[in-house]
Amino acid sequence: MKNIGVICAGPANYLSICNAIKKTGNKPILLKNNQLKKNISHLILPGVGSFGAVLREIKKKKLLKFIFNHIKLKKPLLGICVGYQILFQNSEEDIKTPGLNFFYGNFQNLKKIKKIVPNIGWCETILDKKIIKVLKLPYKKASFYYAHSYYAKKFSKKEIVGFIELSRKKIPVIAIKENILGVQFHPEKSGMSGIKFLSSFFKLK
Repeated sequence: MKNIGVICAGPANYLSICNAIKKTGNKPILLKNNQLKKNISHLILPGVGSFGAVLREIKKKKLLKFIFNHIKLKKPLLGICVGYQILFQNSEEDIKTPGLNFFYGNFQNLKKIKKIVPNIGWCETILDKKIIKVLKLPYKKASFYYAHSYYAKKFSKKEIVGFIELSRKKIPVIAIKENILGVQFHPEKSGMSGIKFLSSFFKLK
């Protein structure tokens, strides 16, 4: 059993995330400040709400240094939804607040390509062979649950390893670089597909 840290930065369904972690056979540890006494093997950066608000909450709780130290130690980190978005450079949702800059790219509102926003519901997700190999996934595509209003307009092809199709346009929804992984979907709300995805992530060293 591993201790899985969950960054508490604004509104998010922490109960669902913790339950999903427990279903993988691991122990969730909610991180509400930087006073951590237990060793964390993997870190989850969830987020519901706005790009800027989540980043400001992280800084307010002095968790930014903790996140960077975790990555510096080569430990795996997973960003979910807005937690995925803030791993990039910036978003037009809050142009005054820079992202964490782990991935190249910026986010724009889906209304520029889609009539109904946000995009809510199950979407078939196409997985690149790189992420399949890294996570040792048993499938090339899977349905995951989404709830988002922004998408990565600019990005690095080397970092993006998963897509969905909206309004006949490929939308990047999974990014990876070294020990950092980000997903636009909610694995904790994606049934067994999400549990299997989290289980694979928790096996990373």
